[in-house]
Amino acid sequence: MNTKMFALSALCAAVAVSASAGIESDVVGYASKDLNSSGNTAVGPCFQSIGSDGVRLTDITIAGLAEGATVNGTITIQILDNVGNAAAKYSYFQNVKNGVNKGKTGWYDGSTAITADNNVVFTAGQGLWVKGVSGAKLQSSGKVLFDDVVKTLPASGNTMLCNPYPQDITLAKNVKVTGLAEGATVNGTITIQILDNVGNAAAKYSYFQNVKNGVNKGKTGWYDGSTQITEDADVTFELGQALWVKGVSGATMTFTLGSEEE
Repeated sequence: MNTKMFALSALCAAVAVSASAGIESDVVGYASKDLNSSGNTAVGPCFQSIGSDGVRLTDITIAGLAEGATVNGTITIQILDNVGNAAAKYSYFQNVKNGVNKGKTGWYDGSTAITADNNVVFTAGQGLWVKGVSGAKLQSSGKVLFDDVVKTLPASGNTMLCNPYPQDITLAKNVKVTGLAEGATVNGTITIQILDNVGNAAAKYSYFQNVKNGVNKGKTGWYDGSTQITEDADVTFELGQALWVKGVSGATMTFTLGSEEE
């Protein structure tokens, strides 16, 4: 198969065709996600770096800035721990040479430039908490991922995950809770929150399994309050959208594109 470069509009069609046919793909592309002009954006890369099992920071760039604009570390990527604190932080500089001792445009860990020699690699499906500036877009590039992505959920607290595919997915069809012991009861303790720019929950979805009494929920699955989310009335997660997920011991979350037979 020849490698192909697709802009976003063509890429989604390529994903649908290749995934349904079960084709091993070498399709590559890029996508941009708008960043909030104030506060943060929960976002994630939706391509896998070529030659890597994850996403290299050097394959994530900032687009949308005015030509020649100076960015003095005000755009940042934070990796959040299970209680929402920054376990790691990377800052973006552009056209800054004096005062901060940074001469090259790109990502920095403190005063150290991130390069191919000391790259940071994010795992597929890992979400990022990104502080932006007006007009900025987070752009990721690489190969299209068709495989299921399985992420271990924390036994306590939260983890930031993301839609790992360069197309929209839906909650009931494409996001599965896995890894639980057979017959385990989950009483809404696994949750997905959609965070606004200051970290508050703009939306929240809860997972129930084997719960029939006391909460008036008889069917296993995702709920918005007391309403079960089904494929007939599903919730859409856009490409690049990140999720703040609360787990329980032993649980995993599987992102899947499914198949033609499903």
